[in-house]
Amino acid sequence: MFHKPKLMKMYVERQTAYMLRAVFIMIGIYFAIDLYQVISAQVLYQNGEAKTSTTSPVLYWTAVVYKAALMCVNFYFVTVFRVKTDSDKDNPRS
Repeated sequence: MFHKPKLMKMYVERQTAYMLRAVFIMIGIYFAIDLYQVISAQVLYQNGEAKTSTTSPVLYWTAVVYKAALMCVNFYFVTVFRVKTDSDKDNPRS
């Protein structure tokens, strides 16, 4: 009934893996900083209007969850890219 979810793995060359990991880490840090600023100030600027957690709580917390999800997805993608080894060349799924 309960099974281990199959995680995505992509086998690429060493330089490509390091470059993609670095890019996704930088994007994740960007969203983490953005999330920190929204939570610490409790103000969300959207379409030129300031939304706070007291004036429009649904929009504010939806945006907080959205920014947290974007941050987590980028850090997940860091684990997706694996370095291709000699044993992976025989693997047809790579």
